[in-house]
Amino acid sequence: MKHTNFKKQCRPVHCAGWDPWWLFRKAVSYQLLAVSLFLALTVHAQIIYTSPQTTQQQVFTAVNASGCSAPVRNIGQSIHSLTYTTAGFPTTLQIYLEGAAVIPNYVRISEIATNVISGGTFATIYLPFVRACIWNIQPSGGAANVTVEYSGTSVGGPATGIFALSGTNSRVLAFDSADKTSFPYTVELPRSGTGGVLFFRFNSVACVGSTLTVYVFEPAGGASAPVYVVYPARVLQNVTATQMIVVPALPAVQAQVTYTTGCGGAGAGDTYRLFWVFPDTSANDVIVCNRSAAFTLPGIGSTEIVPLANGQSIYVCDVSLSLTAPANITINQGTGAACVVNPVLLAGPYPLVLSMALDFPPHNPLRGNFGQALCVNLGAAATGGGMVKYAQF
Repeated sequence: MKHTNFKKQCRPVHCAGWDPWWLFRKAVSYQLLAVSLFLALTVHAQIIYTSPQTTQQQVFTAVNASGCSAPVRNIGQSIHSLTYTTAGFPTTLQIYLEGAAVIPNYVRISEIATNVISGGTFATIYLPFVRACIWNIQPSGGAANVTVEYSGTSVGGPATGIFALSGTNSRVLAFDSADKTSFPYTVELPRSGTGGVLFFRFNSVACVGSTLTVYVFEPAGGASAPVYVVYPARVLQNVTATQMIVVPALPAVQAQVTYTTGCGGAGAGDTYRLFWVFPDTSANDVIVCNRSAAFTLPGIGSTEIVPLANGQSIYVCDVSLSLTAPANITINQGTGAACVVNPVLLAGPYPLVLSMALDFPPHNPLRGNFGQALCVNLGAAATGGGMVKYAQF
């Protein structure tokens, strides 16, 4: 009878003559596997949670003409700010941030700073290309000039939640403003209403007992005269760090934020900064651009393409145009004939355009302020025409 050799088939630990070298190799292989898993988890954690980084650079030095800077250094920053100082006594200027997913399709992403002495503006949004712009500095080409510095911060890990906000819907209420006994700031709200976050900071010395109060401007029971609905005063902390105040969502078109000092009188305290940042319009709150209008551009200067309506804003989804010769183009808002009264830049400048098509997403269209017309301005002697798709309410 033939017997099977079980010794060759059994595991070493079950055999009388077990192999120590086999056990050693197995132990080493399990250790290498454990090290590999540890390294994989470590790399994965480094990808998810990154430390904040900051980049700073001077984008303009003593500039006395309109224009935009080269794109700033990109370190993945989603928080952008500009600060500036002037010399030579300019009478007007506009400072703002632009961003683009693809060059040259820049759009404005911040509020426009207009203080002719010093000031700043900011945006909280990620785009791969961001630049600073100066517009309408007057008198141009002379002694009046402006110096602008940029600062950008990337925020990684769990801290990104509070900053998932769009600078398109930010409002700069006060930037290094002098302390006052009681001072109101009127705010035009986005379509989503009051829901957002107030950011307040004393620059160097806190005023104990200072408060912020939010009033909401809305129609009262169908009456023509509006009334204020009051949110209770929020007592500010006695610190110089930035304080955040979450404002509940309430449908409204205007609000007022009143800062009341606790330092005993006007000028007795410190300067402060105050911003109101609104979240991105949700995917369920899109703008339906249900109107369109053809327009003609007769030549150099400003041409109205959508007339104003009192108490209503213009929301632009698409603008397309073509010209007979290249010209610098801006899209502005304003009142009066062809937006010549209090003109404000909304998009551009777009240099040497022969034809172009601008598309703005329905959840974040190009928006004008209440009671303003929409205009296109040509910087050269050209003629042309185009089409605008928009909503107005």
